[in-house]
This record gives sequence, C-alpha cells and structure tokens, in this order.
Amino acid sequence: MKTELISNVSHDLKTPLTCIKNYLTLLKNDDITLENKHHYLEQLTLYTNRLKNLIEDLFEISKVDSGNINLNLQELDIVSLLNQAYLENEEMLESKNITFIRKINIEKLLVFLDSDKTYRIFENLFTNINKYALPGSRAYLTMTELDNSFQIFQKFQWILLQKKSQNDLFAVISLVLNKEVV
Repeated sequence: MKTELISNVSHDLKTPLTCIKNYLTLLKNDDITLENKHHYLEQLTLYTNRLKNLIEDLFEISKVDSGNINLNLQELDIVSLLNQAYLENEEMLESKNITFIRKINIEKLLVFLDSDKTYRIFENLFTNINKYALPGSRAYLTMTELDNSFQIFQKFQWILLQKKSQNDLFAVISLVLNKEVV
C-alpha cells in the first residue's frame, strides 16, 4: 500500500512541477507578448498553489499516520459545507461541461467535525471528478443519513485510456462518516 501511495504521490507532484518548468521556459522567450506573459504567470501561480497543496496534504498524511494530527472539532452543518464546496468548485466543473445531479434530501445535518479538514475532503472529491470525468458527462452527488453516520456518494463517468468505449464505465466514490467524531 505504501508503494502505491508513493507512486501516486510522485505522479501527482510531477504533474504541476512539469507544468511550472514548461511555463518558466516559455517566459524566457524574449518575443512573448505581455498578454501571454500575464497568462503564463497566472498558470505558474495556479500550478505553484497546486504543488503547495499537495505537499501540505503529504504533511497531513504523515501526521495522521504518526497520530500527531490535531482536530478542531466543532458542530457544523455538513449539508451546508458540502453545498459550499460544490459552489466553490462549480465553475471548474462547468468548464469541462460536467452536468451535476445532486440528490440531497437532508436540509440540515449537525455533526462534530473539523470543518477545514472536512472541506478539504469535499474539495478533493470535486477535484477528482474534474480530473477524471469525461467532458460532457454527468456526475451524481447523493447524501444519505444513516443511523449514526451519513454517506456521501459520488458517481461519474470516467476516462479509461485502455478502452475505446467508455459508455458503461463509472467511478464511484463513497464516503461514510460517523456523525460524532471524524
């Protein structure tokens, strides 16, 4: 499992680093227009922030693995937090023409969670949909309340490069969280 994690992390770190390197190479060209220069700098900022977030995530994983993570548990409305994460990522999903179908029949669900870390989980779910879903496809988001927990279920049509037909291929992300402590 650690080998797979290292492999995935290496790939995830390499992607923004390669983009940063390429944009720096483009900026060295004396013939670029001011408009292109601004665009390249925006892209550098985007990829630098992505790389920073990945590194911060690695530190968080290390803390969790060693048991040295501090949680700031507070009562929060998980439905509102999920909706907020969706709204803040909506533009990203729309840019890929992903139709989002939300089935959240719960108006409000108060739970004790670390809001920052829980938001980060939601943000990662939306980022993965954006990263792996087929352009122009549908993604489903369902939240279900269970006895002592709740389930957040996401399903989206995903890209499998080895297959020519992606009609029936779906990635499913299911997250079950205890209502009292996460």
